[in-house]
Amino acid sequence: MAIPEYADGFLLVEVPLGDGILDMKWIVDTVARARPNTRFTLEMMTRSPLKIPCLTGRYWVTFDGINGRNLARTLAMVRANPPRRPLPDVGALSPEARLQLEIDNAVKCIVCSRDRLGLAA
Repeated sequence: MAIPEYADGFLLVEVPLGDGILDMKWIVDTVARARPNTRFTLEMMTRSPLKIPCLTGRYWVTFDGINGRNLARTLAMVRANPPRRPLPDVGALSPEARLQLEIDNAVKCIVCSRDRLGLAA
């Protein structure tokens, strides 16, 4: 996941393995140690970022009992983890360009899984 900041909060978008904020090597190694027979699967969504307007009052209507400490922690994480690459505006791409981006993202995930995470195809 990538989580760049924007005026009303932050954006949330799936990015290829190794490009996001999660320490995938640690996650995979931890799961594999706890459950050695785990079979990992890949789901790579290619879409435009979702807006998370957490700095607007309307956003918080559905959250009862969440305080400012949680928001501060989340925004600190967002600010400490800027995207490694520019995020594409998938909606602005032609169908052909979207398909190519999907293929490119899947290939990046497979290569990262094999080369950096030690997972076999």
